[in-house]
Amino acid sequence: MTAPVSSGSSGGPVINGSGEVIGVSFATFRDGQNLNFAIPSNYLKELITQLGPAKPLSRGEQSTPAETYFLRGWVKDELGDYKGAIANYDTAIRLKPNDADAYLNRGVAKAKLGQHFVAITDYDTAIRLSPDYADAYLNRGIAKDKLGQHTAAINDYDTAIRLKPDLVQDYLNRGITKYKLGLYRSAVTDYDTVIQVNSDYAEAYLNRGNAKAGSEQYSAAINDYDTAIRLGYNYADAYLNRGISKDKLGQHIAAVNDYDTAIRLKSDYADAYLNRGIAKDKLGQHIASITDYDTAIRLKPDFADAYLNRGLAKDKLGQHTAAINDFDTAIRLKPN
Repeated sequence: MTAPVSSGSSGGPVINGSGEVIGVSFATFRDGQNLNFAIPSNYLKELITQLGPAKPLSRGEQSTPAETYFLRGWVKDELGDYKGAIANYDTAIRLKPNDADAYLNRGVAKAKLGQHFVAITDYDTAIRLSPDYADAYLNRGIAKDKLGQHTAAINDYDTAIRLKPDLVQDYLNRGITKYKLGLYRSAVTDYDTVIQVNSDYAEAYLNRGNAKAGSEQYSAAINDYDTAIRLGYNYADAYLNRGISKDKLGQHIAAVNDYDTAIRLKSDYADAYLNRGIAKDKLGQHIASITDYDTAIRLKPDFADAYLNRGLAKDKLGQHTAAINDFDTAIRLKPN
C-alpha cells in the first residue's frame, strides 16, 4: 500500500474508504518510494481464533528476543534516542553475542554521542565477527577521522572500497580525510568518482570545491560551489567557501555578498564575520571590518585570527597601541 507508515505505527489499523479495518500496518520499505506493508485482517482473524497461549518464535540460533531488542534499538536510533538505542543493543548482544550488526549499530549510536573511542571497539568486534563487513570499516574510518587518526581512517576507507566498490560514501569520506592531510589532488579524484556515480550529489561538489581551492584552483572551485548551491546545498559553509575563493581572485565585493548570505543563514558564524571583515579591509572599509572582527571575537573569544586581523585594521587607522594589544592577544592564543 502507499498509505504512509512512520516509525512507531506498526500494529496500527489500516482502514478502507468505508471505515472498515482491513489490516494491520506492519513495515515500510525505506527505498520503495512510500511502499508500505500490512497484514490482511482475514489472516489475523484466523490467528485470533486459535486456542492456546502464544509461543515465542525461534529461527535456529536467532532468538526472537535478540532480534526484537535489535529492532527496538534501531528505531530509537532513528528517533534520536541514542542512549536508549545503546541499551537495547546491549541486550541484543547479551542474548546473541556473535551478532556483528548489533555491534556495528551500537558503535554508530555511540559515535553520535561523540564516544568515538568506544565506538571503534564495537567496530573492531564487528570486523572480527565478519571480516568482510564493509560498513564496519567505513564507520571505523569515520570514527578514526574524528579522532584525528587520518591515515588510519584512509586505510579503513581503502578496505571498505575494496570490499564494496560501489559504496559512494566511502569515496566521499576518504576524499574529506585526504583533504585534511593536504592531499588535494587525490581528494579531487575521489570526489570525481562520487559525482560520476551520482551527478546530483551536492555535498560532493562542495567538497571537491574545497579540494580545488586547496590547490589554488579558485575558478574551478567556484564552479563546484555554484553547482552545490544550485543542487540545493544552501548551507552557510557553501557561501563562505565560495566567498573565500572569490576573495582570492580579487572579487572582494562578490565575496562580501556571499559572506552576507552565510551570516543570514547562520547568524553566529564567526568564520563568516572574520572573512567578511578581511574582504571589507581589502576594500578600504577598515572601520566596518573592525565591527566584523568584534563580532567574530564575541562569538569566539579565543579566535586568534580575528585578533590578528583586527590589529592590522587598527594599525591602518593609526590606532597603533590598540593594534599592539590585539597582536599580543593573538600571539598568546597562537604562539606559533
